[in-house]
Amino acid sequence: MSNSGTPMPKATFRECDFHTHTELCGEGQAKGFTIRKLFETADELGLRYVGYSEHWHKSTPRDLFLRIRDEVEKLQPQFRVKVWVSAEIDVLNSRGDMACDPDDAASILDYVSVAISHYGHGDIKPLRPDLVEDTVEMVRAVCRVPAVTMLMHPQIVYGQCMKFIDRVVTPDIYDECMREIVTHNKVVDFASVRMSMDYLHDLKFGPDKVAIAEQSFENYAAALVRHQVRLAPGTDAHHVFYHDTGRRWFGNNDSSLPLLTSHGYTDAQLWYGQDLRSPQKA
Repeated sequence: MSNSGTPMPKATFRECDFHTHTELCGEGQAKGFTIRKLFETADELGLRYVGYSEHWHKSTPRDLFLRIRDEVEKLQPQFRVKVWVSAEIDVLNSRGDMACDPDDAASILDYVSVAISHYGHGDIKPLRPDLVEDTVEMVRAVCRVPAVTMLMHPQIVYGQCMKFIDRVVTPDIYDECMREIVTHNKVVDFASVRMSMDYLHDLKFGPDKVAIAEQSFENYAAALVRHQVRLAPGTDAHHVFYHDTGRRWFGNNDSSLPLLTSHGYTDAQLWYGQDLRSPQKA
């Protein structure tokens, strides 16, 4: 990468979305949400920085991300928003093995993001009995990979994972994760609280599981602030709107900010690519 030498304008939490997908993910809810539409919507909403992070499974061709980069670089001069090209790379087990070579991914992407707690995908190794311990080990292993910049939704209580969790994740467990993240200078994608809870309802989890997730998420947010982890807001948006409900999804981090600020968060913790160079790849 070449350094442009131009200081990046500061941003606020609501002006960023670092976990986004388009129709290239192949999921039904993303149909019609093109890369151009991502740019257009980001400008309409006044977003300043977006991380475009398409899924990278073991079966995903490397060329997909070359095509994505070409399209983003072609569109970028036409829009105000700055779009960074990343990928949501599957971590396959608690050893930190990934769906691709992280160093090779770093040669294509502006920064490398890895998906923590994606236990529902077919490539992922079956869990050991204690998912919480498994996930903490995964965080520890991934943090020690130099090419990795961002950990996506490492809050442990996420989606399908709730099948295996029957107790609140306690602050000491999150403290262990945060110490590892800070030691290795990684960034955390703070998943939208609203998205996370809506997803649990979509998966038909009952009130007991939702209560466990809510309290765990509270402990997670408190630990992030307590350890001053660098945060990048992310909605996991696959379209502008959430399914067919009419609720805006893309760029909607409003539900996350009050939770974080209740624990003392300020935008001094916000990461928006300040330590990245120009996106033009060598």
